[in-house]
Amino acid sequence: MSAEIAFTLTPVDLAFATTAFGVPEPGPCFGDINGDGVIDSADLGELLAAYGTCQGDLCYDPDVDLNESGCVDLADLGILLAIYGYACW
Repeated sequence: MSAEIAFTLTPVDLAFATTAFGVPEPGPCFGDINGDGVIDSADLGELLAAYGTCQGDLCYDPDVDLNESGCVDLADLGILLAIYGYACW
């Protein structure tokens, strides 16, 4: 006989589990440019601030170049929009 139980972990639960059981804390999340744990308008703003720049340009930010092409362009914007709204937890 088997049973399935559904439950939801909160950030507090996750913090306790990582501390109590030695589970590594989550690392950076792809697309979460500012590192706040969610892919949202703040990340979009950072991408748009660097949009159109390439390696060597003053405002180029390699963290925003999501496909690592050397330029922040439509491809990077498309990637971010495809994962927009996801939480990293």
